[in-house]
Amino acid sequence: MDMPPVPPIIRTEQTRPSVQNDNLNINSCNIEELLVLDCFDLPRARLLEDLRGKGKKFYNAEDVGSMLDLKPHEVEELKNKVEFDLPVATRGIRRVEF
Repeated sequence: MDMPPVPPIIRTEQTRPSVQNDNLNINSCNIEELLVLDCFDLPRARLLEDLRGKGKKFYNAEDVGSMLDLKPHEVEELKNKVEFDLPVATRGIRRVEF
């Protein structure tokens, strides 16, 4: 199966708004930015983009790893190179006030 070539990555601040402090924001980056990471190839990047298009949000590296079936060393890479802009407390936690 032949795949089209991957477009070149443009490294300017105007075209990379999802990169802050040298970390990639996994909830808003595009396919080209994902391909910079060693654990992402084109099919995985497209799968992540499809999941986000369906409303999936990622709160930590383990979420990404479980949805994309990443190996443990790939999840560790994400922990060092990716940031998550969503608060962890909004993930299914019920708060009861008395």
